[in-house]
Amino acid sequence: MRTEDAMTAEVVELLRTLIRNACVNDGTDASGHEIRSADTLEAYLSGVGLAMERYTAGPGRVNLVTRIDGRDRRAPTLLLLGHTDVVPADGRGWRHDPFAADVDDGVVWGRGAIDMLNLTATMAVACRRLAADGFRPAGTLIVAAVADEEASGAHGVAHLLDHHADAIRADYVITEAGGVPVPSREGPRLPVAVGGRGLAAPGRAGHRRSRRAAVRRGQCAGDGGRRRAAPRRLPVAGAHSRRVAAHRRSARSRPGDHRRPHRS
Repeated sequence: MRTEDAMTAEVVELLRTLIRNACVNDGTDASGHEIRSADTLEAYLSGVGLAMERYTAGPGRVNLVTRIDGRDRRAPTLLLLGHTDVVPADGRGWRHDPFAADVDDGVVWGRGAIDMLNLTATMAVACRRLAADGFRPAGTLIVAAVADEEASGAHGVAHLLDHHADAIRADYVITEAGGVPVPSREGPRLPVAVGGRGLAAPGRAGHRRSRRAAVRRGQCAGDGGRRRAAPRRLPVAGAHSRRVAAHRRSARSRPGDHRRPHRS
């Protein structure tokens, strides 16, 4: 088996186990039970010389951190940040049991398969393979599997930052999402999210704990042109736009600053 195929198989099996652990976070302190996946990952990462640290924020709310120390203390540190909790799932609306981790036509089905147990598993497999091969990066590589991302983060990243910041201190972070550059006439821009889910409609939500769907599928698609969800500008978005505009006016009025947008 090719190295890539072997690693893919490891990711798939680890992913399926993490899904079956059903670390469901409904926003309450007693939910999550991320200890199950912390145990899974610790067992998987053992045997290759990796030292692992467990940080418990509450009963069952466990964060796991491991690292490969770098050769050069001056080199930047990279953190691979994954989470182990998932949002609730009502299996009645699923083709497959959301916590069975079935493989159907080459696809793994389950709650968290995309958000983000696939990446958490991939990070763990990559880290184990690097450690097993004796890889020593210039800068330290940290891999963290945290609890409570789907709710407040109080038992996960926030707990680590408040009580164990050195465990995850890094110059760069790779996680499930981040700034996506948007080209503009003035150069690349990074969008800032100031609000979300601005439309509400009755229905079953596909994410989080809400019982209201953000937009019905028919409305989102325009319902064949018969109905369209009316857009609504959130007040926070308007306030953000006004602040950005004021900042740009102020920047342009500074002495010696005569830059103008390039117009093609």
